[in-house]
Amino acid sequence: MFKAFISRVKNPLDRTWNSMSHRPVTSFVVILLLLFGIIFLSNKLRAPKDEGAPQTPAERSVSLFTIGTDSPLLPTQGEVKDSGIIDVVAITPGIVKRLLVIPGQRVTSGQTLLELTSDYGANAGALRTQIASENQSLTEETKSLQKKLLELQARIAKDQTTSSREKKAATTNLKIEKKRLNASVTVSELSTALSAAENASLRPRAIVSGTVTSLPVSLGDFVNAGTVLATLSTGDEMALIEVKLPASIALLFDPNGKSILRVDNQDYPIIPRFFSPNEDSAGLVTLQFTTPLEIQKGLIDHSFVTLEVALGSTIEESALVPLDALFRDKEGGSVLVLDENNTALLKRVTLEKIIGNFALIRGVNSGDRLIIDRLTAAGEHVNPIVR
Repeated sequence: MFKAFISRVKNPLDRTWNSMSHRPVTSFVVILLLLFGIIFLSNKLRAPKDEGAPQTPAERSVSLFTIGTDSPLLPTQGEVKDSGIIDVVAITPGIVKRLLVIPGQRVTSGQTLLELTSDYGANAGALRTQIASENQSLTEETKSLQKKLLELQARIAKDQTTSSREKKAATTNLKIEKKRLNASVTVSELSTALSAAENASLRPRAIVSGTVTSLPVSLGDFVNAGTVLATLSTGDEMALIEVKLPASIALLFDPNGKSILRVDNQDYPIIPRFFSPNEDSAGLVTLQFTTPLEIQKGLIDHSFVTLEVALGSTIEESALVPLDALFRDKEGGSVLVLDENNTALLKRVTLEKIIGNFALIRGVNSGDRLIIDRLTAAGEHVNPIVR
């Protein structure tokens, strides 16, 4: 059976081989056509499915900054200050000698809260005050006697027996002595006041009426100038946000702008309450903002919060814009302005200076919508984000 099967397969192959040997060209063409047919069918089966026409890329979504309408917002940190909480601090070093009040006690303005000593209780300050007071009393008592003596000398100077030159000299001397007497009295009064002031620095007093909420010092504690000695509550607490900015940036502050306080990922509008007219020794200017009533109880005194301070968008002929809206190059700078068809147009500007995260530029007009996106190219059609 197996030989019969081999014979059936071998005979057709032999006939095919003999035919190809007699017709080599025809056989080559047939084989070539079969090969091309196999390649065509293979490509057809492996070709990807037609997914339709190519899709148009989606328009880029961009943020805008409108000149004259939007206020530049400066991110910064602010300190919570309770306006009804007053800290009484030491203004001179010393050792706590006596505590005259306790927490919870009601005090009046000017009341002494505690006593400090700088000489281990020797009371040198009080002794100096007493000496100055005694000197002033002596000066006041002798003033009347010296005044009478000067009047007597004046009558002698007017005596007819003396020459006019002697009268003039005597009168001049009397005027000098009178001025010395008046100066002596003034110096004595100032000396007494100065001694009392030095002694008062060791007896801190309440600057307002209120309730003592804490006494963070104990008997025998050494304190430096600036140490908090007592804390008073006036009863009309209001949480304020205090911000310190460099003078160059504070001058750009817009009191009518929408400054924002961010608490627990929520934004709250805040209103300016105070603007320091002068800068401190570090070149900083202080700003204070009031806070909404609904969040005041959740703000902790002396804690720090995040806020955004509104700056003026236009300054004379210049505009303050976000730094991300400016493209800088060798020739200066440029911005992308969105036209009415939502197409980005390149506009050359003059860069005056960089202020923090903002740029002060010239060459833009009120109402220009600047694109805040560095990936957008001129001529590109974009989708503005509505805020």
